[in-house]
Amino acid sequence: MKTSVTGFGDGFSILPPLLILVFTMSAPCRAQSTLSLQEAVNKALASRASLKAEAEQVSIAQGLEKQAKLIANPDRKSVV
Repeated sequence: MKTSVTGFGDGFSILPPLLILVFTMSAPCRAQSTLSLQEAVNKALASRASLKAEAEQVSIAQGLEKQAKLIANPDRKSVV
């Protein structure tokens, strides 16, 4: 008993254009590069002035915190 599948050739006639479409659409994805966290932050700061201003405020606050932790210089009067 012989069996034949009709439409076998018809079903695969769309395969080559579909493969071409898939490969051309995925090409831009491969061209993208990954960003490190620092690079992403730098890009965001460069594109938004308000973020840059807030980053400066954080930097100022960190400097004040560091200064507050320092030991004060001794006074000559208090040294015996």
